[in-house]
Amino acid sequence: MRTLVCTATLMAALALMALFPAAALAAEEYVPTLSSLIPKAINFIILFAILYFVLKKYVIDFFKGRSERIEQELSAARLAQEEAQRKAAEYEEKYRTVADELSQLKENMKAAALDEKEKILNESKEIADKMVANAKSVIEIEFAKARSDIHATLVQDSLAEAEQKLKSEISDADNEELVSEYVSGLRRMK
Repeated sequence: MRTLVCTATLMAALALMALFPAAALAAEEYVPTLSSLIPKAINFIILFAILYFVLKKYVIDFFKGRSERIEQELSAARLAQEEAQRKAAEYEEKYRTVADELSQLKENMKAAALDEKEKILNESKEIADKMVANAKSVIEIEFAKARSDIHATLVQDSLAEAEQKLKSEISDADNEELVSEYVSGLRRMK
């Protein structure tokens, strides 16, 4: 079928080439006669036959090769399109997977952040409670120490004042009497 189409195309092209000189002569008002057209027609048929037999194989091979190349290119294009569609579907799936993983990661990070916040708040509350307890303890210790220091100071001042008073009011005789009472009190205790 293709051979017939190629041959018809070639014959039409050659017929047009043969008519061009006739058209040029017609412009000069040349009227061809039948006897002048017969040799031209025979020359044309001989030329056509020679060209047909010489070029037939090359023309057929050319168009056959061209058809095969076109089919190969179409096949390659189909394969490329299928591969592109497969990759597009694969990338779409990866995108969905990454989007889901990202969403899950955000939620996990948010939950971890809330847990960490709660942990930090609890730790800071415990530390604050310990600090308050330590401060109270220090205050109580300092208060007790201050009370003890005040008491010791008062006792020392009282003893010093009492000693001064005793020294000024007690005589040597009174002193000896007090010592003997103290010693007798010690004896009674034993």
